[in-house]
Amino acid sequence: LKIVSIKEIDQETIDSSLFVPAAPISRKMMQDKLFAYINLIQDSQIKAVVEKVVNDHYLDLVIFPAGVKVHHAYASGLLHHTTSMLELAKNIAILYKGINTDYLYSGVILHDIGKTKEFSGVVTPKYTLEGKLVGHISIISSIVKKACTDLNIDETKAVILQHMVLAHHGEREKGSPIPPLTIEAEVLSFIDDFD
Repeated sequence: LKIVSIKEIDQETIDSSLFVPAAPISRKMMQDKLFAYINLIQDSQIKAVVEKVVNDHYLDLVIFPAGVKVHHAYASGLLHHTTSMLELAKNIAILYKGINTDYLYSGVILHDIGKTKEFSGVVTPKYTLEGKLVGHISIISSIVKKACTDLNIDETKAVILQHMVLAHHGEREKGSPIPPLTIEAEVLSFIDDFD
């Protein structure tokens, strides 16, 4: 390798997908899709929680992988996983009436945001100490609970949102502290497994 020239780059603004494996869809398209789904949430309190959590973790959400080795383990993998699941959620809700899409879309968007604390970053991601000792499910549960408290969200809505993220692995054997007990939580766990 012969280097002809070199210059320092701004690591905060550089697109990491130029240097590491990345999602097969452009980040811009996925970001637009994410915000389109957030805008479909009609309940103002639920939407406020989702917007707060997404905004608080946005920079990591759009670049982090969804896994270290297998599951969407590439730059913007977390965003790719989330937007793919949103498409599945939309189509399932069309087929099966009675599903509250506000809770389902919110659960999809929120369920893995704890991975932004569980993993070290995009380039050769590793589990952080918090990731090893607490895990992304407990991390996002705490984040959702705090956002609901900060925004003075109705207690029932807050508990349902927290249940969505706590139950998204479907079974205790797969890491969920509680199995899904609402139709929306059950659908979330199915589409998470499917994707």
